[in-house]
Amino acid sequence: MRVITGQAKGAKLRAPRSPGLRPTTSRVRGALFSILGPDLIEGAMALDLYAGTGALGIEALSRDADRVDFVERDSRRCQTIRRNLDAAGLRERGRVYCAPALRALTNLTNHYDLVFFDPPYGDRDIDRVLDSLGGSELLRPGATVVLEHAWRDGAPEGREGLERVNTRRYGDTALSFYHRKASS
Repeated sequence: MRVITGQAKGAKLRAPRSPGLRPTTSRVRGALFSILGPDLIEGAMALDLYAGTGALGIEALSRDADRVDFVERDSRRCQTIRRNLDAAGLRERGRVYCAPALRALTNLTNHYDLVFFDPPYGDRDIDRVLDSLGGSELLRPGATVVLEHAWRDGAPEGREGLERVNTRRYGDTALSFYHRKASS
């Protein structure tokens, strides 16, 4: 697996064999970043939840996101993310939090423009994590949340503070895009 484009283009990322680890394919990553476009990524503060190998956040950093916080509960995967950041030459712009997503969301203090949310397919916490994000001060006005999920599982229309605006299918994988609702 390699970084597709940007300043770290071609950097090789490790993807250790691990139960439940399903790195986002280069086809889906390419489509995701094409949909987001450079205006959403450049200078963004991003959050990579259920980061796995860190491929999504590292791709964002390579495409000029300002900083990315990576959240992953498995300590071996956290080490892999750190190694991948080093391999891409992006370590100083990424921070790894080794904790479950819901706990991390209560402890993070940054404000995010962009969130990558790639839980294991069929994860039961999807609604709770989306509610936690949408109901928190972690998201800046106009923030975008991207949920990667199995097409067959579908995705919530919207959750507290978030409105689903688009879903795209790539084989068995789907990407659902949410925007932070305007405050009333």
